[in-house]
Amino acid sequence: MRESILIVDDDVVSLKLAGMILEKDYEIHSAKSGLDALCFLRRQRVDLILLDVEMPIMNGLKTLEKIRSDREIADIPVIMLTSSNDKETIIDACRMEIIDYVVKPFIPSDLLERVEKAL
Repeated sequence: MRESILIVDDDVVSLKLAGMILEKDYEIHSAKSGLDALCFLRRQRVDLILLDVEMPIMNGLKTLEKIRSDREIADIPVIMLTSSNDKETIIDACRMEIIDYVVKPFIPSDLLERVEKAL
């Protein structure tokens, strides 16, 4: 069985691009918000989460905080996706034990390499 990845991003283009890059090697699931991601994770476990930082209603850091506080899913590795190099955001995410972060727009080979390393 292939490893599965949940991609969480409110930007449809980023969501589709990441999915296209990874779908050859992994089972891909997607969510357009932090709330959708949490609902999905209550029903199905994945091997890795790619989580956008900038999302309306519940941003990636708040979503990550909720993931880490739920013992059923707290151990799932997370790679943050961000369109900025805001050091404070990266530091906050690192405190919540992310595996890595990828700056958008990402280079397909770079994303694939980081995912492979995380899994």
